[in-house]
Amino acid sequence: MTEDEYWSAVKNHFHVTRTNQKAGEDMILCQRSDRTPILVADPVKIRFEDRYDELCNFADKEGVDPPPRTC
Repeated sequence: MTEDEYWSAVKNHFHVTRTNQKAGEDMILCQRSDRTPILVADPVKIRFEDRYDELCNFADKEGVDPPPRTC
């Protein structure tokens, strides 16, 4: 999964509102469709092989199908 694919999937599920810091790592503060907040890891800081797992976790929380594995 490329960085662009990661961002596309994240933006598909969440409304990105602003960046935030958490535990020394860059995080993106997003909103779910019900306006509850969620912190999404900055893809620049995530290894490519970990991005898919992160997206699967988001999909599971949102009750949607996970993205197809592309890497």
